Amino acid sequence: MSQPKIHLRALPNVEFVHGYPGIPASPDRQQANVRGTLELRVSQQSVKAKLLKIELRKIESIPGTGNRAEELIDLIGQPITLWQAAAEGDTLGSRDFPFNIRIPETVPPSVALRGGAGIRYEVTGILLMKGKKGMFRREASITITHSVAVVIDKHELHSTWPIYAQPESRQVVREDLLSLIIDRSSTCFAPGDKIVVVATLKTDNLTPVVLRSFEYYLVETVTFQGGHNPSKKHGTAAPQISLIAEQKLALSLTLYGGTQHRVELGCILPQNHTTSTISSARHIDVSYKARIRTILDHLPPLEMELPVTITNWPRHVSAELIRRIGAIPNLSTSRQAAGRPTMPPPMPPPTGALPNIPGIPEGPPAVPPKADIPSSRGLMSSLA
Repeated sequence: MSQPKIHLRALPNVEFVHGYPGIPASPDRQQANVRGTLELRVSQQSVKAKLLKIELRKIESIPGTGNRAEELIDLIGQPITLWQAAAEGDTLGSRDFPFNIRIPETVPPSVALRGGAGIRYEVTGILLMKGKKGMFRREASITITHSVAVVIDKHELHSTWPIYAQPESRQVVREDLLSLIIDRSSTCFAPGDKIVVVATLKTDNLTPVVLRSFEYYLVETVTFQGGHNPSKKHGTAAPQISLIAEQKLALSLTLYGGTQHRVELGCILPQNHTTSTISSARHIDVSYKARIRTILDHLPPLEMELPVTITNWPRHVSAELIRRIGAIPNLSTSRQAAGRPTMPPPMPPPTGALPNIPGIPEGPPAVPPKADIPSSRGLMSSLA
C-alpha cells in the first residue's frame, strides 16, 4: 500500500507571500501572511491519522565545521493544526486544506551570503499517521512531510521612505582643535545609488594644518552568532568585513586657524549588491558603515563612522510600492500621513563656505591685525 502524499500549492496566479512583510496591518491593509492550500491525497478511501498541521520555518545557515554550513531552525509563530483526530479510530481521506500563516513584522528578510550562509524560509506540511502495532513492539507513528521554499522581502527597508531622508549633521572635535563635520540628507540606499556626504574640516589651531586628502569607505560587516563550531570563541565567529566602495580625494591644502574646507564625497553602491541590512535575525547580523577620514601632515588622521542602511529594492520599485502601501506612522512624515507631500529642508552651508567646490579653501588665511601707526602728517601736527 502506497503512502499518502502531501502537496503545498499557492493560490492561482499568485505567490505564497501576501501583503507587505514588515508593514503593520491597518483597516485598509491586511497583515502580511503566507497563504495557500495543502493537498492531501491517499491511494485508498481513507487512512488512520492523528494530526495534520502546517508551519513556517526560518532557517539560518552559518559557517560550520569544514566547508559545510550549519543550519539553525526556528518556528515562526505556532504550528497551525488543519485536522486532528477526535477519537482513536478516526480516518482521513483525500482533501484540500486552505491555510493562512501570519508573518510577524520583526522577522529578517531572506538573504544569501557567501559560503552557503544566509536566511531562508520554508512552509512545511506534516501528517502524523498511526502505525501498525506488532506482537513484540509498540505502535510507531509515521510522519509524512512536504516543504516549499518561500522568499520574504521586507518593505520597511525601501530607500524612498521619508524617515530615511531626514537631514543629519555630526561632528567630532579633537584636542588639537581640529573638527570634522559630516552632513548628509539620506541614510538608506538602493543598488546603483550614490552614497553622498558633505565633509568639512575646520581648524581653530594657530598652527597651520596641511590637509592631504579625504578618504571615504563603505564597509560591510557580517557577524555570525551561536552554533556548535568549536573554533568559535564564546559562540561567535570572527566578523567578515568587506569593502564595498570607496573614494579618495587628493587635495594638499594648508588651513590656518579659523578656516575650514568643505568637499562632497560619494561612492556608487554596485548594482549587483543585493545584501540588505539585517538586524533582527537570531544568528546573523549584517551592518554597513560609511567611514570618512582626513589625511593630515604630521598629525594622526581625523575620522568618523556613520551607520548606513542598505536595501535590495531598486529605487524605482520602492517608489511604486510606497505609493501602493500608503502612509505608515513610523516611516512617513506627519505631513505625508495627512496627505501632503513634504521635502526635507535644505542644509545651509557654513558661513563663508563655498559648497561642493573641492580644492578651494573656505575663507582666507587668518592674518593678525596691524597696529595703529600715526601718519607723518599727524605726528608733525602733534609736535607743533
